[in-house]
Amino acid sequence: MKRQANSRRFPRAGFTLVEVLVASALTAFVFVAVFGSLVFCRKSVADIRVRAAAECLAADKMNEIFNKPLLWFNDIPAAGLVQSWDAIPAAVRQAYFGNAAYNASSADSSATFSSPGEVRLFTSVIPGGSPVDHWTITVDVAWTMDPGSGAGEGRLASPLHLRRYNVKRATFREK
Repeated sequence: MKRQANSRRFPRAGFTLVEVLVASALTAFVFVAVFGSLVFCRKSVADIRVRAAAECLAADKMNEIFNKPLLWFNDIPAAGLVQSWDAIPAAVRQAYFGNAAYNASSADSSATFSSPGEVRLFTSVIPGGSPVDHWTITVDVAWTMDPGSGAGEGRLASPLHLRRYNVKRATFREK
């Protein structure tokens, strides 16, 4: 009799099935949320790295054109020197982009990094003024990611523009 009364007052120790299922579901939900945010953050970092490399490539190309001699600019026809999108050689692409982009869909489950698939550079030099007293240099970069990464295409937020005026620079070097 005493034994029966004790068992009613103090139920068996442990969790019920419902409590275990709810705890397991919450744990699984938190795990999936943390894992998803980790993948999102890694892709965001890779995208930022690629965009920074593209900005650097565009700025270097713009400075290369800007620093050409004034005679080079004077030889530009009145319609302007407009170029189409040109592919960047693999060596230049590797130098700028390197292993910048995160490829989440690799054969194994480990994370790998890969460079963009194709990088294209647009440059144009358009004379302005009458008579010509300046040139507007425009540079833009577009890239496509490897098909396995699922990132698609990217492009600079806005093309870079720079104006070069018809001024003889570095006159102190001339005699």
